[in-house]
Amino acid sequence: MEPILGNSARDTRPLPHLHRRMNAKKPPRKKPVKGPGRPAGSIKLTPEGRALLIAAIEAGASDHAAARAAGIDPRTFRTYRQIAEGRHPMRRPMKTLVGLFREIDEAAARARIRQEMAVANKDPKHWLRYQAPSKPGLDGWTTPVPEEHEEVAPTYPECTCASHKEESDD
Repeated sequence: MEPILGNSARDTRPLPHLHRRMNAKKPPRKKPVKGPGRPAGSIKLTPEGRALLIAAIEAGASDHAAARAAGIDPRTFRTYRQIAEGRHPMRRPMKTLVGLFREIDEAAARARIRQEMAVANKDPKHWLRYQAPSKPGLDGWTTPVPEEHEEVAPTYPECTCASHKEESDD
C-alpha cells in the first residue's frame, strides 16, 4: 500500500499546496493611496456657504435649517460643533471650526438682541416681566417675592426601627 503524500513519517516532502505558498514571493508594498476625501483639517463648507450660514442665523433661522441651506447635513453640522467645542470622542478641535462656530454664536447673539429689542419696543411690560423679574429683597417687574428667612437646619423624621426604639427607651 502506497502512503498518502505527506502523511508518512518517512515522507519528508511538503504538501504541494504548502510548497507553493512557502516559496511564493510577496508582492511589493505599495504606498498608501490617499482616498477621495477632503484634505485633513478642511470642512465641507465653501466660503459662499459659510456666508449664507452666518447670514441665515443672524436673520433668526435655526442652526439646522441654516446648515441645510448652506449645503451641510444637520448631523454633520452637529458633529462639527462637537469637534469645535472639544466634545467629539475621536477628533480634536480645528481652527477653522472653532472660528466658524465663534462667528455662528456671535450671529445668534445679534439675532437674539434684535428680537429682544423688538419685543421691548412692541410690549415693554412683557419684556420687563421676563427681563427684570422680582427677586427676594429686590423689586422687579413681576409680583414681589418675599424675603427669604434665615435657613433653618433641615429636620429629619424620627427613626422608627426597633434598634433605635430600644436605645431611646433606656
